[in-house]
Amino acid sequence: MKKIIIIFLAIFLCIPIVSNAVATNSSSFAKEKIYILYDSSNCKECNQYKETLEEYYKNDNRVYIEYISVDKNQELVKKIKKNLNIKRDKFPITIIGTTYFKGFNQRIMKKIKRAVQNYQKEDKYCDIVDSIKNQKNIEKCLKDNQGINQENHMIIVIGLIIIAILICLISFKKKKMKSK
Repeated sequence: MKKIIIIFLAIFLCIPIVSNAVATNSSSFAKEKIYILYDSSNCKECNQYKETLEEYYKNDNRVYIEYISVDKNQELVKKIKKNLNIKRDKFPITIIGTTYFKGFNQRIMKKIKRAVQNYQKEDKYCDIVDSIKNQKNIEKCLKDNQGINQENHMIIVIGLIIIAILICLISFKKKKMKSK
């Protein structure tokens, strides 16, 4: 019984490792754009963020970073915020496809890296900022990207169910052994 538990746990723990390896080893990725909306007059963390992001992606020719100054592109920023339903201003705002992140810290940087990987796995990547700039069909873009960067909680739920079943089986076996 212990061997079965160890096998299930090993399989369960390896799922994220395998999926990340598959996501990062393909060479047929399109070039993804990361847009950074920044407020040049008030954003102290923007320069630090730019340096961090550029350093991370400097050797990755699949990613292109474009900076959009809020001061110089007010109309574009207004349209982007409206279409992505961004209510509050907190800069920098990072946009990848139709996914956005406000502010900057290590947790957000991890989410940005994951978002880039997720979009690179998809054939139907749609760039919302490009669609807005070039007056393309924004609704189609939003629909095409729907669900790409939603966290996949199903793996966690299934893993928890398997663990609960294993715990029940172990406790049932122990009760059976005690009653004999």
